Amino acid sequence: MTGQEPSARTTVTVREATRRDWGAIVRLFAQAAAFDSMFIGLGRSEAHRSRFFRAYLKAQPIKRLRIDVACDPDGAPVGAALWERLDVGRDSAVLAQIPYMLHFVRALGVANSFRGVRLQHRLERHRPIEPHWYLKNVVVAEHARSTAVGTSLLEHHLDELDRTGQFAYLEARDADQQRFFERFGFVQGGRIDGGQDRRFTGMFRNPGRAAR
Repeated sequence: MTGQEPSARTTVTVREATRRDWGAIVRLFAQAAAFDSMFIGLGRSEAHRSRFFRAYLKAQPIKRLRIDVACDPDGAPVGAALWERLDVGRDSAVLAQIPYMLHFVRALGVANSFRGVRLQHRLERHRPIEPHWYLKNVVVAEHARSTAVGTSLLEHHLDELDRTGQFAYLEARDADQQRFFERFGFVQGGRIDGGQDRRFTGMFRNPGRAAR
């Protein structure tokens, strides 16, 4: 959910999130979604969007999920990055979320819920079959978007992937996002038709490819 980011730095501490951070993370996503065309179906109410993202987090495969949070000097989360470790090829996130579909239907309605499932299925078909870390989302609080919080979040986990020799993958939605992720060593792969005039670009990163 993040795009091109200015290089100005602020003092943040990046750490792995705990369940106690989930409320703050949900608020970050709910606030950012108000300005994100990908989540237009969530409506204008922050409470409504929060219900969706709370269900979204609960639907994630916890044993494979890693959430990093960037905290300001007061300890308040101002950004989050969601990563999923995929060890057995194209694991299906769609199947994992079936038990939570009622939550999504309540938040999105039936039609939007199934559009989301179709989009996820389209994206999954293009993901690598090799084990990798998949960047699901990066979100930064509006007041912190000019302070390179997103950069700090990405560097935190990518440095670990470089040390351990692990591969990373994500989908970029536009040219700004592509340029942003290229700064971290991601390279463009194939174009992906997401339906409804949505286009994505798969981006791959080998360990040690940092271009920062």
